[in-house]
Amino acid sequence: MTKEKREYSRIEITCPVSISTTDGVIHGALKNISLGGGLVLCKRLPRADESFDLLIELPPEYAFPVSATAKKVRLHSQDNDVASLSYELAFRFTDISEENFKGLCNALESEARLRHRRQKAITSAPSGVKKGVIRSMKKLSRVLKRSFSDLFQEAMEDLVRKYEMESEQIPPKKAANY
Repeated sequence: MTKEKREYSRIEITCPVSISTTDGVIHGALKNISLGGGLVLCKRLPRADESFDLLIELPPEYAFPVSATAKKVRLHSQDNDVASLSYELAFRFTDISEENFKGLCNALESEARLRHRRQKAITSAPSGVKKGVIRSMKKLSRVLKRSFSDLFQEAMEDLVRKYEMESEQIPPKKAANY
């Protein structure tokens, strides 16, 4: 078994990223991130040994985008066909302001807590129901080409909304007079 080389745990999160290089801006999508770096899916690449500026557009609930300077660590090309050639660019932060670092910490902490709550909800369900729901959500995820976690979050939010609507419509029981 190989030892984990990463200093920080990674969180899977999908959001837009802009990479500013001397050749212009490269747009991509963040696949995962940690306090040390991340992985971006993009169609073009920065120059081999060039540092680049990143603008990570975290989801709106995290208040603001994170900007930093980064350097390529590793590269993997995905060449399913020539028209859709894309790259997975692993990067590490080389310079990030204290404010942006704190924002990134808060975003990662919030995302980790949210994922923990989702996982807890899944594991607390009865096993037959749990397996059926997971199987259905995975199938739906493939068909819709959307992440399992996004679909699960939407389903949970729908259930909460329905529960809240039902609880508002049911009049409270009156106490019996004895």
